[in-house]
Amino acid sequence: MKNILEKRTERHLLILNNMIYNNWTTISNLSKKIKIPERTLKKDISEINEYIYPAKIESNYKFGIRITRPLNISTTFIYNSLFNQSISFLIIENLLTNKYTSIGQISDELFLSDSTVKREIKRINEVLQASNFSICTTNLDMVGDEQEISQFYYQYFLEKYNYLDELLSSHELKLINLLVDEFLSYYDFSVHETTNFAHLNKIRIMAYVNICRIKKKNVVTTGKKSCPPHQFSHNLLYRFRSFYGLSLTQEHIYQIFHYFLNPNYYFSYEQLIQDVKSNISSQKIVSELLRSLKKIEERQQVSIKNREEIILSLFNIIKNTVGPTKILYSPEEEFFSSLSLFYQKFTGEVKRIFEECIELKQTHKREYSFVYKLIFQLITLWPDMNEQIEQNVPSLNTVLFFNTSYGHQQFLKYDIQNHLQQRLNLTLSTDKSLEELQKNSQNYELIISNIPMEKKMSCPVITIQTNPVLQDFENILSLYNQLTNTPENEYSATVQKVNSKYKH
Repeated sequence: MKNILEKRTERHLLILNNMIYNNWTTISNLSKKIKIPERTLKKDISEINEYIYPAKIESNYKFGIRITRPLNISTTFIYNSLFNQSISFLIIENLLTNKYTSIGQISDELFLSDSTVKREIKRINEVLQASNFSICTTNLDMVGDEQEISQFYYQYFLEKYNYLDELLSSHELKLINLLVDEFLSYYDFSVHETTNFAHLNKIRIMAYVNICRIKKKNVVTTGKKSCPPHQFSHNLLYRFRSFYGLSLTQEHIYQIFHYFLNPNYYFSYEQLIQDVKSNISSQKIVSELLRSLKKIEERQQVSIKNREEIILSLFNIIKNTVGPTKILYSPEEEFFSSLSLFYQKFTGEVKRIFEECIELKQTHKREYSFVYKLIFQLITLWPDMNEQIEQNVPSLNTVLFFNTSYGHQQFLKYDIQNHLQQRLNLTLSTDKSLEELQKNSQNYELIISNIPMEKKMSCPVITIQTNPVLQDFENILSLYNQLTNTPENEYSATVQKVNSKYKH
């Protein structure tokens, strides 16, 4: 979906993607990496700085360039800002929120020429050929598979706006909140689902998108779940009709909340297991998920205690996500990348297992980001994952050899153990000379010292400051990961976590 961007904004996205999670780089190195001429790159950086403020790409004569941002500005803000630079996405958004009868109306609204709007719509439709929807140039609306269109707009608003407050008036926001609150009170949603901002915000966006589609007489035609009629308050019914010009009928309720009210969504694991007995397709998905979780347990030597909750959640995502799960930015993908710095072996294995899942291959062929969505759900619903993985990390026999004092070596032993836990099995050296250390180094897996060693040891040596700082711990962990990341440990979790005291 990023191809919807124009060439200029797509270049900006490429630059940001290659800088946002990295430290200093040079214009020359970045130019070679992303294959953009240095002159063009400098111009693009200048343009990017105009719209990502108060974040910025700063430059330093000695170190090069990097992205900096205030503590209260997240990476999502930068991607939010990029959406606003795209003519194509502005056209797409306005097609949802407004009803147009001519190209000229769109041109006037966005201060563009008719030829530009026509050209962009044609280009957007070329990108959307792989999807089951496109822009109708006669009705000036998105047409095709309504579930995919709904998912596309939901994903778009989720990425562009952090919360609906940025998009809606206070009056409309209160109305959407009232609608969602009364709807949730009818069903078996958990307490956190009815009170947690993240969950509520997603349902609000979903409701808003579907209301906009209903106003243009676009409807989902999938089957409906059998459920009793909804009895909403007179206050809600009156306010909804007054604001949107729509009656809150049972059909409209289904259209607004079809994600939850279609036959493929389940509120309980018991209900899911009962129904899949007569549905071969759903039965295969449940079987594949159970098999995948079992593989994770066996290969990582862990235990998933809340298996039923996880299966239910993953099933609902698989069966009810029809359409793109990423436009420009995916927090689930970002989560996976960051977690991989900590638990590389574990995340890599989980990703392979989900990619091998036959049913996922068949139902989500084009969406690689969908796998990250499932991994995110699995890990965030698995409460003691970190603790279990930590217990299985490999431990290296490590000796401390310093020329300071015995007390200082004791201090270092406890300090390093405090921050690296059981990754290093630390002992103080009893060797009386470098020659003796060299002879006995075959008994160690790692030597930590403050002495530069020209003599070749039988195991790796790493030198640190007398009071270890962030860089020392990063160096130790980097070497630790190299030593433990071996074929023999293929199914052992390698933890690359920098202790928070040093990381921050």
